[in-house]
Parts: sequence; C-alpha cells; structure tokens
Amino acid sequence: SAIMMDAAKFKCKGAWTAGARVLGAPLKSLPWTACACGLVGGVVLGEVGPPADLPVGYASQAFQQGLGDGGVGPPSPSELWTRLQLSALKFDPSEPRPRALGSFGSWWPAVRLLLADTGALLGCRRAQCSGTQDFHDNGTSNATQDADSCCWSIIGRLASELRPWEDFMGSDTSPLLAATVQVAWLADAEVLVCEEFEVEDTGEITCECAANFDHLQDSASQLLELLMDIVLAGDPMNLQKTFAQLIPSDGFQVVYSCALQGLGTRRYLAMDRGDIELPAEAAERLAKSSGVALPLGELLGTAAAADTEGMRVSA
Repeated sequence: SAIMMDAAKFKCKGAWTAGARVLGAPLKSLPWTACACGLVGGVVLGEVGPPADLPVGYASQAFQQGLGDGGVGPPSPSELWTRLQLSALKFDPSEPRPRALGSFGSWWPAVRLLLADTGALLGCRRAQCSGTQDFHDNGTSNATQDADSCCWSIIGRLASELRPWEDFMGSDTSPLLAATVQVAWLADAEVLVCEEFEVEDTGEITCECAANFDHLQDSASQLLELLMDIVLAGDPMNLQKTFAQLIPSDGFQVVYSCALQGLGTRRYLAMDRGDIELPAEAAERLAKSSGVALPLGELLGTAAAADTEGMRVSA
C-alpha cells in the first residue's frame, strides 16, 4: 500500500541509512532503489521459502549414530552440521511426519526472516533494480556499486533492529533474533569488521567499521545451506546451538557494540518506561504548541535523531 511504501522510504533515509553508515557504508544516504531492491528480494524469498506445513525430521531408520556428543543426524551431514554438533528430529515412520511450524513453534518466524534476508543478500549481486541511479556519469550502470548499495540497505535494516541485551530477556521478537543471528554470521565470516579504539585527546571510545563484500557470496550461501538443513532436520535446538556459537565470537561482539554505540540506545519495550505516556518534558512541549504539529525530534528533545526526521506530532 501507499502507506507502507512511505514508511519504507522514511526508514530507508533514516534508520536504515544510519545503520549502514555506522557499520561502514561509504554512502551519505541509501538510494531508495537499493532499499526497494532489498525489500523486494526479501518479500520474494519469503513467499517462495519453505512453507509452514513442510514435512521435517528423519525417520528412525534414516539416522546414523555417533555425531557430536551422542547426537543423531541425517545420513550425509554437511561440514557445518558436524562442526556445530547439530541433531535432527527423529520420528516414528508409522506415525504422521512432523511439520515445520509445529516443530519450530515461536522460532519459525525468525527462521523465515533469516532465509528471506540471506536470499536477498545473495540476490543483490544479480538484481537489476538496485542502482544508485539509473545511469552514472559515464552513461553506464556501475553494477558493483549498485549491488553494494543493495547489500548495505539490507545490512542497515538489520543493524537498525539490534537492541541492548536486556531486550533479549523474555523477548520473543522475531526480527530481533533474526537480525542478531544474521549480523553475527556476517561478522564471524569477516564480511563485517569493526575495531574499537580510544581517542587520545578525549579518552572517548570510538569505532571504525568496514565491509568486505568479496566474502559475502560464500558466507550467505553457507548460511542458506545451513538454514535449509536445520529446517529439514526439524529440531529447534539447532537454532539455539547456532545462536550460542555465534554470539560469543569476538568479531560479533565488537560489531554489536559499535552498532549500539553508533545508533544510540533504542528499546523495544514500552514497559521499560513504566507506562505508555509521554515523558513530562515532551507533554509540556506539546501543551505549549497550541495544537501546532511538532517535529518528533523536537517534541522528545532529540532533534538530531535520524529515526525521527520529518515526523510530526500534534495534540
């Protein structure tokens, strides 16, 4: 719809651009064509991805023993499967085969988002809709620059979903879980690299981040293959094992810290404020506005916040 398109354009110029720049994007602003291309890729992959009623698991006789610590797995496990010591759902062939949604439960939306975003990253390299402009100065399309812009739009969107660890406690927020796993995977593969250092004059801790998209194709392909293996295996513990393996890595911890530091503290949970009312200062500003709409940044006292640019609130 037109409203959803306007919201996406707003986020493209605001939160997604901010997320991309924090992680090293050499762009002043993400072009809308790149954001649209990334979104279209995610939607398409979401539609053609594994359905909720996909049969999962392996019949008892299809298993081989001795993988990992006494675990079980498919007859021909991949290298990643063996290294992560994953296992598969085992079912009695005389009973109905389990389905994906029933097996993964609340993890299923996160799985779908992971598959969609991974496929969209791969699609950026082949997409024709990701141009920073229709034609560049020399009259030709710069395919590499266009593909990079598309990738940055997806990475910026993922970065904008990251939140402090407190929001993970008791949270069932699928975009948060999916974005964290995706960014952690890219950081572990050194597609995203950040370095923290101290400014001598001020003692302030700052970051320098960069991306190596030369590794992106292989990294995303491996994640896509692993995710499909996990889906077909039908055991949600595999996602938790993958999450637990990726999160402690030094590469991700630095990238995560730099993303939160660069974007500022943002929270999912309204209950952290204790209520859903405006802060006292904001309520006072709104009362003094005499019904005139205020920019959201001015209302909340954060005029420089990229997420609030252009938004107005009236009493």
